[in-house]
Amino acid sequence: MHREVCCVAFLVQVPEFKQYKNEVRDELILLAWSTANRGVSEAGLTDVEKIGVGLRGMFLYGGLATGPPGEQPETTDAGFTVEDELLYEFFAEPSAAEEPAAEESPPDQPAAEEPEADDPQESE
Repeated sequence: MHREVCCVAFLVQVPEFKQYKNEVRDELILLAWSTANRGVSEAGLTDVEKIGVGLRGMFLYGGLATGPPGEQPETTDAGFTVEDELLYEFFAEPSAAEEPAAEESPPDQPAAEEPEADDPQESE
């Protein structure tokens, strides 16, 4: 089965995340990024254009990486808290401009007419 998927997000709950600081958070983000890339590859998702990885503790996101698969992340943030808005695009509905156009009948063919319903008053 082949599915088109343009974006994939991995949201990772990290126990005791608030206790990890600086270089440890950086390494956790890179480890999660590497694991996400391997997961996309092993799932056979060849049409993926962007991966997002969010690391969170009990309540807040404290690590984030986004970018194309198979490369280093374009965006990384390992602050105490990060803006989770960067992950919204992975969950938003496609805009009308991105959706495929509905098929219309050619202009030279008339639209099919619906059959007329029997008028109950005519039979009285």
